[in-house]
Amino acid sequence: MATMRRDDEHEVDPNPDPITGEPLSGFRDYMHSWWIDLFLRYVAGMRPQEDGLFEVAPIPMGLDYCAARGLPYRGHAIDIEWSVGAKGAAAGVEPGLTVRV
Repeated sequence: MATMRRDDEHEVDPNPDPITGEPLSGFRDYMHSWWIDLFLRYVAGMRPQEDGLFEVAPIPMGLDYCAARGLPYRGHAIDIEWSVGAKGAAAGVEPGLTVRV
């Protein structure tokens, strides 16, 4: 039977008190990296593939535009921009999908 173990000594707090080192938040997980992964994969749509290529397939979320620029991928900087309305153009994002390597 598998069990879960909570090891307080090995947790990382992204925002400790500078004097005491005690956690300043109630979060028990170092989560800044997983939410950005979700954003890049599903909102921007960049999905790395096992063969070294990547697919761009954002899921519909009701947003007018998205721009993720300078994403490091296998020695290249990738820009992914998409827009479905005038608000994107106002932010400098052309209508449709643009991918630059």
